[in-house]
Amino acid sequence: MRQRRDACILGESNGVTTERILVGHFLIRTNAARRAGVPSAELVHRPDLLRVGGTWLEEVYFEFQFDRVGIRSGLGAVVKDLKRYFDDLTIADWLARPNPVLSGATPLRWVATGRDDEMLAKAAAKAGPLADSRIQSQTTALSDS
Repeated sequence: MRQRRDACILGESNGVTTERILVGHFLIRTNAARRAGVPSAELVHRPDLLRVGGTWLEEVYFEFQFDRVGIRSGLGAVVKDLKRYFDDLTIADWLARPNPVLSGATPLRWVATGRDDEMLAKAAAKAGPLADSRIQSQTTALSDS
């Protein structure tokens, strides 16, 4: 089952309302497992895949993570790295926003047009959620001085 859903999710972090952009088509677990070439039970433990989980509904996976032969390896490597610090929705939101390292393209557009995976990794390090957290911690350290 493949469903097209673009969503805007409002959330709150430290008392500030934030807006997250999620771009879909989404795949249910069985279809995502088939595309990834792994059993369904293993899919939920993959650190290189983003998913939107539900408490009372089965999780769904972003279709953009897959190509004709499986998981997009360059994107999967970036996702795996970012998941050490960020949740799936934060990473998915970053993928949908313009990135200055990628000449203003969104990381999703960059991947869709088959561009360099190394540049995508640089964009994540220099102008992604990870870079933003470094800037915030440096700002906090400066304001504490």
